[in-house]
This record gives sequence, C-alpha cells and structure tokens, in this order.
Amino acid sequence: MESLLARTFEKIRKEARQRVHRELRARLDDDLEAIRSLPLLDPSEQRADAFVKTLSLCAESKKATMVITALDCVQKLVAQGYLRGVAINAAETMEGGTPAASNGAEEGEADAKIEVKMTTMDHVVDLVCRCKDATQDEVQLQVIKAVLTVTSTNTVEVHEAALMSCVRACYHIHIASKNQVNRSTAKAVLAQIVNIVFQRMEAHDLRAIVSV
Repeated sequence: MESLLARTFEKIRKEARQRVHRELRARLDDDLEAIRSLPLLDPSEQRADAFVKTLSLCAESKKATMVITALDCVQKLVAQGYLRGVAINAAETMEGGTPAASNGAEEGEADAKIEVKMTTMDHVVDLVCRCKDATQDEVQLQVIKAVLTVTSTNTVEVHEAALMSCVRACYHIHIASKNQVNRSTAKAVLAQIVNIVFQRMEAHDLRAIVSV
C-alpha cells in the first residue's frame, strides 16, 4: 500500500506545478512524509482511508494526467482491499442524497444537494463519479474502471446514494462520450452493476430463509 500511495503522490507532485496547485502540493508533501512514517503492518491490516481527502483534491484538479493517476490509485486501493471506507463521517452534502431522504421531495428536487451522513467509501464514490463530466477519453475510461471495482469488490459495500451515483456515472458516459469504446464499456458496466445488485439481493433473501 505504501509504495502505491508514494508512487501516486510523487507522480502527481511533479505535475502540480501551477500556482493554483499550491495547497495540493503542501498536502502531498505532508502525506508523503506520513507514508514514510507508517508502521510496518500485515497487508490485511493496512488501510488507506486517511489519504482519501488528498486523492479527492487530486481528482478535483481538472488536469487530466493528475485525475487519471488519482483514479487509478483509488481503483487499485479498493481492488486490493486497502480502501474499505466503512467509517461514518460528519453530515455533509452529497449529490442526490439517500432514497429515504428524497422520497418526500417534490418532482424536480430529487437531485438537490441535501445533508446526509457519509461513510469514507461514500466520499470515494463521490470523488470518482464527479469526474464523469470530463471530456478526455482516458479519464472517462478510468471512471468506468473505478466504478466497476467499487461496486463489484466483496470488501466494499456501496448502497443508496453512492450506488445511484455509480449508475448515473455510467449512464452519463454512455450518453455523452464521443468515444464508441467508452460508450460501449459504460453500457456493459451499467448492466453488470444491475446484475450484481440482483445477485446480492437474491443471496440476502436466501440467507434470510436459511436463518428462519
């Protein structure tokens, strides 16, 4: 985990040369120092949750190469089990909110920003899906890969507003992308997400029947 984070932050640090990236450079320097000071742990005990904020700032940089590097790191951290994000954070705003919160909303208000309690994984999904509007083919493809990983990996649970954000991201890329490969890939991943959700629902129902 440490080597992956260090390589990612060092690469982004070299690309963050503009004045607008001054805060990001300082954050990267602090996190690189923190990574070097991490205690030696068994891989199964290593967690990257503390570095989500920095990855989010990298994704918000709007510089394609930095965004791609950050999204690639997020996807690998989730896939390798280093980023599970089960901790609950303070109430913050998230696009769409939760189904329970939006049930009473009037038509046209479902996408309004409302305050919800977000887990660290909700923040991860949010930072990935906010990149869906990028016009660069490479960024779009990295978003699709990250979305597939967070929705299909067994060590991660994505529900409610976060799951809907993943669905919206795939749908948006399928509709808006000018790259046929990305459009087809987004459509295939969207279908796969739906299948995964139904498979998990059926598995849950089966466990409920067995436990009765």
